[in-house]
Amino acid sequence: MQDTKHIWIWVGVAVVVVAVIFTFIWKPSAKAPTVEAPTVSANPVPAPYGQLPAGFPKQLLLDGMSDVTFSSSVGTSSSAGYFARATINAPTSMSALYYSYMQYFLHNGWAIMNTVTNDPGSRNLYAATASSTVEVDLVAQGTGSQVTLVYGTK
Repeated sequence: MQDTKHIWIWVGVAVVVVAVIFTFIWKPSAKAPTVEAPTVSANPVPAPYGQLPAGFPKQLLLDGMSDVTFSSSVGTSSSAGYFARATINAPTSMSALYYSYMQYFLHNGWAIMNTVTNDPGSRNLYAATASSTVEVDLVAQGTGSQVTLVYGTK
C-alpha cells in the first residue's frame, strides 16, 4: 500500500516537471498580429476660441448649440482623412440631447454603431456613414450639458 503511494507521488512530480519544461520550451508557432497606429502627417490646428474648426459639419450642432460658445476645438487633415473635436457647454439637458442625437442619426443616413447609457451622469453615441464617423459624449452639468463631438472622415 505504501509503495503505491510513493509511485503516485513520483508520477505527480514527473507530471509537474514535464509541465514546467513544456512551458519554458514550447513556443507558439503563430504570433499575434501587431496593429500599427495610423500616422497623421498634419499637425492639429486649434480653431480660434469660440469657433468650430474649418470643415466641421455644423449640422451636428443640435438643439440650439449653434448659439453657444465652444470651449475648445481642434481639427487636422492628413492623407488618412479629416479629424476634428469640439467641446461645447450647451444649455440643453443631457437626456434631451441624447434623444435629439439618436433621432438625428436615425433620420439622416447615419448608422448608430454603439451607445453607452449605464452611467446616470453621461451618455455616449457612436455613429457612422459610408464616409464619416462621429462620437458624441454628453455629460450632465446642472440643467445643461457638456458635449464633446469627435468627427472624422474615412
